[in-house]
Amino acid sequence: MSGNMDPETSFSDEMKRELREAFEVFLVDESDNSIPASNLGVIARSMYLNPTEAELSAATSRFGGENGRVSFEQFLECFAGWVNTRLSSQDIVEAFQVFDTDNTGYIHADELKRLLTTLGERMSQEEADELLGDADVDNDGRINYREFAKRLMT
Repeated sequence: MSGNMDPETSFSDEMKRELREAFEVFLVDESDNSIPASNLGVIARSMYLNPTEAELSAATSRFGGENGRVSFEQFLECFAGWVNTRLSSQDIVEAFQVFDTDNTGYIHADELKRLLTTLGERMSQEEADELLGDADVDNDGRINYREFAKRLMT
C-alpha cells in the first residue's frame, strides 16, 4: 500500500460511516480510541472483505505497534487497500465460469462446496454450508452462479 494514500479522502462518506460503526463495535475504551489489531480480520470479513492471512499478519505488524492496538486513522489506512481490491459480482461470475465447462450458468452445489473447503483460503464445512445456505433455490443440486454472485455482493 502506498504511503501517499490519504484514507480520509479515499472513502465515500457512507463507507467512512460503515467503517466507523464497525470500528466502534470493538472500541472498549473510547478515551484510547483504538481497538485490538487482532480484530482486523473479523471486521474485514463482516464487511464482505477477504484479506489473506498474510495481509492480516502484515497489517497487524504494521499497524498494531508495540501495544497491539490500532487507531481509527490506522484502521482506515489498513482498510483502504482491502476495500479498493473488493471483487465485483462480474469478477465472481468469471471465476465460476471456469468451472462451468458446459456453459449452462450453473455449478453443482457439491462441487462448489468441495472447492470452498479444499482450495485457497479454505473454509470449514460449517462455513461453506453457511455461505451456500439457500443458494440452490430449485433444490436440484445446482447453483445459478450469476444470481449467487449478486447475492454475495449485497
